[in-house]
Amino acid sequence: MVEKPLTRRPPGASVLRAVPVSIVMALVALCGLGCSLSGPVRYQWRQVSVAGATACWPVASEEAAQERGLMGVRTVRHPMVFAYSPPSRPSFWMRDTPAALTGVWVGARGRVIGYWHGRPFSEATHPAPAPVSAVVEYPAGAALPALSAPARVGARCPAGAGL
Repeated sequence: MVEKPLTRRPPGASVLRAVPVSIVMALVALCGLGCSLSGPVRYQWRQVSVAGATACWPVASEEAAQERGLMGVRTVRHPMVFAYSPPSRPSFWMRDTPAALTGVWVGARGRVIGYWHGRPFSEATHPAPAPVSAVVEYPAGAALPALSAPARVGARCPAGAGL
């Protein structure tokens, strides 16, 4: 997730304490990757090519989607892509992220330039080693592209693809 300073609520002031757990669980099941507590977050499903393989994956290119990322997602069904235009030097952390992830840094020239490994709920930061055009978050243990492998975000996926 992209690192952002958060406003902390005083103890006992959590809005979720008044919401029954069954309702929260139902909302999480319905929302999947598309909702946040402050409203819908929009991801674009795009054709993403990494190391010669192409698939439809969710892409977060707007700030709200990048801030939300995979927070709250326990089971990662698809890698998530964070796209930056122009290339940027983001920093990621795992706060509020229950799934272990491995991030792949895609440099400004469209090649894999490095990796980071995130532990669930960790507040350790993982800064980009150089300006990146994308970051791909894979579930921990997934096969990863080799260093220098080509990677790019392409056209929108056909309706329903990747779901």
